[in-house]
Amino acid sequence: PILSSSLISLAFTTNVETSLNGFSAVTTLNIYTSAFAHHNDLRRTMEALPRLEVLVLDMPRWMSSKTRLDPNQPVAPTSVRLKAIFLTVNAAWLQDHRGVAFLDWLGLSGAAQSLQKFMMSSMAILTDRTCRAVQGVIEASARKLEQLTLGSGPDFDYSSCESTLYPSRC
Repeated sequence: PILSSSLISLAFTTNVETSLNGFSAVTTLNIYTSAFAHHNDLRRTMEALPRLEVLVLDMPRWMSSKTRLDPNQPVAPTSVRLKAIFLTVNAAWLQDHRGVAFLDWLGLSGAAQSLQKFMMSSMAILTDRTCRAVQGVIEASARKLEQLTLGSGPDFDYSSCESTLYPSRC
């Protein structure tokens, strides 16, 4: 990997686990304006850091890809146990099948079961599928969650996920 005071640059054609294995003391991962080809690139990066507790993902984007995910593919458990997640994402990231798959992975893999803080800001228009994925992260962390912040962006449409996140209102 290429390392500077503020940047670790990895080519995802290489084995991410091998590239990051020297960073075994890292507990916080800040990723700013990065592009990923697949949600598994992000997942593998996190799993390569065995002590990871805090994920800051600020305005990520997806590279163009023709790869489609199998929605019935099982989610494998992980040893990652995050205590805090801070996501600042846009509509394109959230509505892309890879963004939904990443949120599903957080909720179903065990990565969010120790979550104490979950902040998701700059959310825009969401689909029901995205709302269910966000709800999955919240439900997975329900026993430990102390702080939940869902900040909407200017285009957020509450009606698109009101029945998912707030079933008592329907």
